[in-house]
Amino acid sequence: SSIAQTDSDGRFTLNAPGDKQGAIAGTHIVTIACPSFGGSNPSGDGEQESTPCSVAAKFSSVVDTPLSAEVQPTNGETPQDFTFEITSS
Repeated sequence: SSIAQTDSDGRFTLNAPGDKQGAIAGTHIVTIACPSFGGSNPSGDGEQESTPCSVAAKFSSVVDTPLSAEVQPTNGETPQDFTFEITSS
C-alpha cells in the first residue's frame, strides 16, 4: 500500500514501500484519516495537544469509504492527479 500526508493546500505525493513514489496500476480503495499526533502544548508540561479531526470517520474505514482511484500504467514520468471530495460529517 502507499501512504501520503497532505500539505497545507491538501496536495500530496504517494510514497510506496522501498522508498518509491506512487502506487501500482489498478483500482485502489482510498482512506483519509487525521494524524494521530497533536501539536505542541502551550502549557509546556510535555503533553501533546489534541487537534480535532475534521474528516468524517467513514473516510478512514476501508469498509466504509466511498473513495477509490484507478491508477493507470505510466512511464513513471507522468504524474496522475486525483481529487477527492471529503466532508466533516
